[in-house]
Amino acid sequence: MTVPVPCYLVEWYHSAVTEEPLDDTVARLKDSAVLMSAQGSPVRLLNLLAVPTDEVLFAVFTADSATVVAETCDHAGIPAQRVSTATEVDL
Repeated sequence: MTVPVPCYLVEWYHSAVTEEPLDDTVARLKDSAVLMSAQGSPVRLLNLLAVPTDEVLFAVFTADSATVVAETCDHAGIPAQRVSTATEVDL
């Protein structure tokens, strides 16, 4: 049995994150995750959910720590407003 990698929910609550095309935001976060992983801090973006009418963006990452996730978002130029431990369930 493999030990699951921790998941983290990242939240942003402002119009700037929902005004940018979602594909661009995903690319910035993925590029940052690749760089962080190459530097020895494995992190991966699993999914992204935008609610433009509420100016909200959510993302789920896997990483060894919330700090790595926050640094990944900072490096992407999209500082996280909140990072919480999350649990992923396969449906």
